[in-house]
Amino acid sequence: MNSKPAMQFKPLGIIEGSELDLKLSEKMETALLPDIPGPFIESPLKRSRHRNHPLAYVNVFSTNSVALVDILAGVKLMDIPVGSFPTGNDISPDQRYVYVANTADATLSVISTFSNTVVDTIDLNRPPFSAAAPAGVKVSPDGKTIYVANRASNNLSVVDAQRRQVVAEIPLQTESHPLLLDVTPDGQLAFVTLIQAGAVAVVDLNVNLPIKFISTGGSPAGIDIAGIIPLALVALRSDSNSISAINTELAEASPIDIAVGRVPYDVIFSPSPQTAYVTNSGDNTVGIIDVFAHRQDFAITVGSLPNWLGITANGSFLVVSNIEDNSVSIINTLTQHVTATVAVGGLPQLIAVLG
Repeated sequence: MNSKPAMQFKPLGIIEGSELDLKLSEKMETALLPDIPGPFIESPLKRSRHRNHPLAYVNVFSTNSVALVDILAGVKLMDIPVGSFPTGNDISPDQRYVYVANTADATLSVISTFSNTVVDTIDLNRPPFSAAAPAGVKVSPDGKTIYVANRASNNLSVVDAQRRQVVAEIPLQTESHPLLLDVTPDGQLAFVTLIQAGAVAVVDLNVNLPIKFISTGGSPAGIDIAGIIPLALVALRSDSNSISAINTELAEASPIDIAVGRVPYDVIFSPSPQTAYVTNSGDNTVGIIDVFAHRQDFAITVGSLPNWLGITANGSFLVVSNIEDNSVSIINTLTQHVTATVAVGGLPQLIAVLG
């Protein structure tokens, strides 16, 4: 029998067959990944934020926890225990809750940002609904609905945020492995990266059905939709070293991709849609993109194998998870320099930013 761990129990940033993949497989086969998080550090945090500083909630895959990082101080404040192998996350529009997808147990942990503890756990795989290997999480703009992309079951879970239970299921292409998603500002459409299919699914959230599949090629991973123009950017994790641009009103991709660094994983807009950022995991850099000029202008060196991005509301700071360094890099976007590198634990994943 093949003892290699199933795909769905690996972090999102692992390339199948890579050296890191082989190292991780060996660890998981010999049960070296801990089942519980490290020491819980008590902290007198208030909902007004630690010293009124913005905070990053970083999913830490191998410790089954979320690391809480003070972005301005550049320090980890505490570890919040969640479910098994947390991957994707998102924060509610009112900033009261962080929702964390746990890959191995197909659950969604609900963290209160007031107490920084888990206040509920939602079973995504409870009949009549099914979910396996949840990954990306996105809260609707009105905060009423949570959408979760399930890699192994090839569907989206639709969760009622008030009732805290699954209310619908959206089927996607078989063996397409949906990874991450974003929702248009009007809450009408979701765009879902299908990493195995080389496409982005367009989902009508009024009827909870896919209405179109946009071919992008290149194993699409991270996706972000601009707030004030109808544009989505998609990182293509492939040899093309590029990101794709999609018009979200027309649901059409541009025929011209934007060249960036090696093996891009995630992309995120600044508050101004003219600037976006991309993790170039093959170069250990974060690229700065001039969106309207369709080019990467500059690259900032960060940690080893950078994957996922978070940004403060005012765009002043960028947080980058470095999966091979077990750290996050904090970048001042004005000076374009790393202000701190914070150890957070093994295999950091997606990041939700409060403030």
